[in-house]
Amino acid sequence: MRALPFFMILFLCLANSLFGQKPGYINESKLYTFYSHYWFDMHHFFKQAALIQKVKKESIIPEQVVNKLQASELELFQEVIDYYGKEHDERDLRTSDYMTAFKSWILEQDVDQLAGIPDSFQLHCQQLEKINPLYKKYLWPIHQKAIKQVLSNNMNWILETEETTIKQLSDWTRSFWPNEKIRVDIVFYAKASENNLRVRPYTSLFPTHLVMNADSSADVPRGNWLELLYHESSHSLISGRYGFVSGTLKDVANMMDKRPPRSLWHAYLFYFSGIATQRILQEKYGLGDYELYMKRNNVFSWYLPYMEEYLLGYMEGKTSLHDASKQIISNFYSDLEAEQKKKD
Repeated sequence: MRALPFFMILFLCLANSLFGQKPGYINESKLYTFYSHYWFDMHHFFKQAALIQKVKKESIIPEQVVNKLQASELELFQEVIDYYGKEHDERDLRTSDYMTAFKSWILEQDVDQLAGIPDSFQLHCQQLEKINPLYKKYLWPIHQKAIKQVLSNNMNWILETEETTIKQLSDWTRSFWPNEKIRVDIVFYAKASENNLRVRPYTSLFPTHLVMNADSSADVPRGNWLELLYHESSHSLISGRYGFVSGTLKDVANMMDKRPPRSLWHAYLFYFSGIATQRILQEKYGLGDYELYMKRNNVFSWYLPYMEEYLLGYMEGKTSLHDASKQIISNFYSDLEAEQKKKD
């Protein structure tokens, strides 16, 4: 496809911002703007398809779709999957420079065509364009329905809980929420890896941008999608490198002549967002049996007993984050050393 002249691309971008929402807009709340972007969804599908083919030797194309495809059409799908496996296997959707640049560019593209394709994306876009008619006919209706459904199921909850929940998270982290609404792109498949095939959301910062999944596991159990929305957006409040929480962990560990336990800041983030969601689901909707994501999925499970014993006290205003973290780090290392002695 021939690239559009620069002035035409600029005009289209300006017109889009002046006279309408960006491509893929579907809804918004006070704190979030939600999108379902066609090309971005396609991009994630083939990244996931290549991963599952590599690890499990399976196809993620639904059987009902496979049964409708001619042999030549199925071969075309396979060509694109093989391309993603060969060219993008090592490129992480969140951390790769290439994927970050591609995301920024593709999200500005209209549903009907790709315009002004940079040289570095030419081969990539050729693959997407050749599968475009088949993807639009067979997979996009399935994905779009699921995307709209998961947002519809959660929209009222978001509208009714976002301000209370985010205020609580901001108080616990002593950090400010971004001044602008956070963009949330919902795709059928978000992120997975060879070490963790569970499809899950991911976040990039500066600006904060969320990618949420809408596959069949996305909101199981009920409340999961809401918790992960608040978890992912809390990455703007807690970082491993800066901010009140990480700074406190580093200060406490330094005073003890220790290193902060690996990813403890991230465990705090899971616990803060999980407890905030659990409480609001119980208080407003009577979901008293909702279990935290980190507990259900064994995420940072080794830290959970310490957080339940000490961090909860900070969250309830009974102690400082410094003192709670001191107890957590001290007891964690003490138990670790005791386990090591047993092995020796």
